[in-house]
Amino acid sequence: MIIKLDYRLSCSAEVTNNISQTIGSYEKETGGILGTSNGTLVDRYVFDSEQCDSGLREYIPNVLYLNKIIECWFSLSISFCGIVHSHLDSDDLSYADIEYAKKIITNNDLDSIIMGIYNLRMNKILMYKVMCD
Repeated sequence: MIIKLDYRLSCSAEVTNNISQTIGSYEKETGGILGTSNGTLVDRYVFDSEQCDSGLREYIPNVLYLNKIIECWFSLSISFCGIVHSHLDSDDLSYADIEYAKKIITNNDLDSIIMGIYNLRMNKILMYKVMCD
């Protein structure tokens, strides 16, 4: 697995603002999915408002809800391209993040996905591209 911090990844201003307004407004880990309509710009984002609350300080996606969004996107020619979620005080991918990225890549026959981290303390977003080697 190859992980790159890729500053060339582009998010639309609307997506960046929406992430800040949703994920950035919580004190616990939350997240959502990212999509692209042209393959180069992340121009879609859906906040996981139905996320599972494990009571732990980790984000657990509501896969059923998010898969319905991805199916809807498919009919609109929007491709799922990644996940963004918050960390309380870190902008690095955790071991669990990397394992989850591997699972998504493998189970969906993808070459790569974007894993975005929103650092709650610093109020910033970093986008990582996770690729199969």
